[in-house]
Amino acid sequence: MNYLRLILFIATVCAIDISNKHLKPYDLDKIVGLHEVTTELETPPSITKSVWYLNIYDSQDKDGKDKMDVENCPEDSQICGITEVLLNGKDPVVSEVVAFSRNLKPSIEANDNNVTVQLTGAYWGKQSISADIVFECSKDGDYDKELLELVGWNRQQLELRIKSKAACTSDNKGKKDDKHKDKDNDKDGKHDPDSDGSWGWFTWFFILGVIGFAAYIIGTAWLNVSSRGSSNEAFSEFFDAVVEVLSRIPGFLKELAGKIFGGSNRGGYSAV
Repeated sequence: MNYLRLILFIATVCAIDISNKHLKPYDLDKIVGLHEVTTELETPPSITKSVWYLNIYDSQDKDGKDKMDVENCPEDSQICGITEVLLNGKDPVVSEVVAFSRNLKPSIEANDNNVTVQLTGAYWGKQSISADIVFECSKDGDYDKELLELVGWNRQQLELRIKSKAACTSDNKGKKDDKHKDKDNDKDGKHDPDSDGSWGWFTWFFILGVIGFAAYIIGTAWLNVSSRGSSNEAFSEFFDAVVEVLSRIPGFLKELAGKIFGGSNRGGYSAV
């Protein structure tokens, strides 16, 4: 499949936690940490400087930092933007602070070339704001942490981008021991051909055994009838033998169904 597109809505307390199972196929663990991007705009007689911070962390790493350790940014921020006004000979004046809490529940959109994490439900004052963080696959270069780019910010919608190898799917992740999964409690939701085959042979032997037993009972009764002639007593014995065989058929069918369906009624896993 040349183009795979998935939209996954994830109930999680952390916006960009790379331990999330939906981010596991990617190498985002290579760029864990605090990223920042700076822009400056001349606004004579001042300069307006904006710095955006993005915190990517792994909740399974005991040394991982889920708090935003940046002055003027709320600690629970996953994304934070600080705007300062710079004047010659004076201390910088913070004019804007925009923050996206790590408690926001994200949606993730993934395809062959990138992963987009979308955050909604944040507010800047009374203004509702949202953010898209695009992790774009780039197979060139090393895993460099200084990769954050500001694509756009219009005071309602923020778009950040990281172009890195880390956004490429790992060929090795999620594929280890696949050939053994069927023999390990059907972790991939499929049955072992060998196992199904063994149940098939057993079932056929069981069926043939019951048929042989029924044939023996009926045949023996028939021989008794033939040797005694057509007396009422002989016919009664034959009739009783047939009834006995028929009475055992429901139990046989129940046991057969248990053998056939009991071993195959195993649950697989859900992709999401």
